[in-house]
Amino acid sequence: MRVQQLYCPFWSAVWFAVFGFVCSGSGQDDRTVYSGPQPGEKLPSFKIRVLSEEMPQEVDPVALSGGGPLFLVFVHEVTRPSVGLSRVLMEYAATRKKDGLTSALVFLADDITAQEQWMQRARHALPKEGLLGICVDGKEGPGAYGLNRNVTMTILIARNGQVVANFALVQPSLQVDAPKILESLVRTIGGETPKLEELLRSGSASAAMPNRLVEAVRRISGPEISQEEVERIAQRVEGYVNQYPDNKPQLGRLARRVLDDPTTAGRLTEAARQYLSKWAKQFGGAPGTDGKR
Repeated sequence: MRVQQLYCPFWSAVWFAVFGFVCSGSGQDDRTVYSGPQPGEKLPSFKIRVLSEEMPQEVDPVALSGGGPLFLVFVHEVTRPSVGLSRVLMEYAATRKKDGLTSALVFLADDITAQEQWMQRARHALPKEGLLGICVDGKEGPGAYGLNRNVTMTILIARNGQVVANFALVQPSLQVDAPKILESLVRTIGGETPKLEELLRSGSASAAMPNRLVEAVRRISGPEISQEEVERIAQRVEGYVNQYPDNKPQLGRLARRVLDDPTTAGRLTEAARQYLSKWAKQFGGAPGTDGKR
């Protein structure tokens, strides 16, 4: 099942994958943060509004799972860390669909119409598989869930209609939280826990991109960079991809994402825009394709 992709600021996946640090609220001590049904509790039904040509606009992920394993990722706040972590988790969950896993990435928002418009503009950064949508109950989420509005993400793993694991994350960290969540998910559905490094290599191209290339494009995209500095960095970037041609498609994809992101594109200097447009066109970063051919 292919669901229309969502949009998020480009640097979400890149910065979080490269510079994510530790902080999670899932420990079982005095610092524990609670959000949503706890392990052993029943998982109530709820509905999300999904933008898809293949399904009704509103679906119930719990009912859709039919009592099988269910992976729910609630995003309370769209941040670079929450988007980066969501993408990695959902991309892995999609690979386990054949094992009966139902997965849903659920955004919480007060203005559903505005959120839908935001989703309509989406082209690149979030997963292509699984359910992606907006909770119809608003920012607080399903009333029976008791979600904590002070967390950034609530992640639930369920089986047979009951929660088996709950992760309430105040400051999500890809490097710290993803392995724990994936380990718990695999305990529920079976198999071997994947290594985060392998998921980054096979999943989000931006996350696996060489750090030097990410940093160079980030700098060239700054609002106050001089033309001389743009020229200097651009020459180094082009020298690098000429020396390592396997990275040319990655550069094209990276350039296209910057150009397609209103946040970054709106602050580009003319010199930076010219180079990014050149790389996107030359190395395969066609509009609306996420740089893929």
